[in-house]
Amino acid sequence: MVTMTAPAALGTYELRLLANDTFTLIGSCTYQVGTGPALPLLSINDVTVTEGNTGTVSAIFNVTLSPAATGPVTVSFATANGTATAGSDYVTNSGTLTFNAGDTVKTVTVLVNGDTTPEANETFFVNLSAPAGATISDSQGQGTITNDDASTKGPHPRTGSRATCRRRPTRRGWGPGSTCPCRDPRRWP
Repeated sequence: MVTMTAPAALGTYELRLLANDTFTLIGSCTYQVGTGPALPLLSINDVTVTEGNTGTVSAIFNVTLSPAATGPVTVSFATANGTATAGSDYVTNSGTLTFNAGDTVKTVTVLVNGDTTPEANETFFVNLSAPAGATISDSQGQGTITNDDASTKGPHPRTGSRATCRRRPTRRGWGPGSTCPCRDPRRWP
């Protein structure tokens, strides 16, 4: 019996069997190193959630395997900061997903922390890595945390304060991120 390791490069190769110490050719055969059947592809979607004011809300990412594998497939996942910060904005999560034969979707849940702080929308990521039995086609899912808190207006036009003006917007409103039209510093804390 002869055991060998095939070269990594695709192509046709010749295997030669030589006699001990004399290098006399006893026999040979050709073999093909090819791509073989294509491995299924793994991908992860993007998710948007509204943060809420208290507790947590679940951001549920779908990790999709296409086509379904005929044997087990595994892939590791881990969260990473974008503009959102682990611990205060979301709860970190990592682990390994296992797809059994016939499975096409697994989920990764990331808990998003509610708060009442006016802030811009924020992002975090779920990264896929170390696949076995498949290839990753989209390795990063983006989680967007939509802020649902009253936003502060821009700095007061005269004082530069970033506090919220006590004046209420008119029916036309001010719009997100616009400057309070108030010129009266007594209305500002």
